[in-house]
Amino acid sequence: MVIWSHPAMADLRSIHDFIAQDSRFYAKKVPQDIRNKTDILDQLRRVR
Repeated sequence: MVIWSHPAMADLRSIHDFIAQDSRFYAKKVPQDIRNKTDILDQLRRVR
């Protein structure tokens, strides 16, 4: 499991807020995609 630090979560919120200025859809999608990628990294780590 990837454990998100407080600064990392704040960065993710900042990414959301920045993108939301132009697109609410992508403001939700991009942070979710980032979280999904960390899940994939965690799965790969377990395989090794």
